[in-house]
Amino acid sequence: MHASNSLRADYKGEPRPDPPEILTALARAKDRKAALEGLYPTGGSMLFSAYDLEALVERGELVPRPFVVGRKVGERVEDLLSEDQSN
Repeated sequence: MHASNSLRADYKGEPRPDPPEILTALARAKDRKAALEGLYPTGGSMLFSAYDLEALVERGELVPRPFVVGRKVGERVEDLLSEDQSN
């Protein structure tokens, strides 16, 4: 839910919501890799994350990551199709 809300905020050019408590707890865990694997045992949902999971596991930092390649976090995402491509 947090990732979806973050994506929506990015689209609107608004600030992202604060991270959920489960992620801040994961950032403080002694074994962050094991905690992350316990949270996402199959790995599927990990791909849709508002945070850089490498920074989270390696340094315990919640570093926002962009959802759109070539865009910055918080940068408004305009319609990617031009009018002549939308038909």
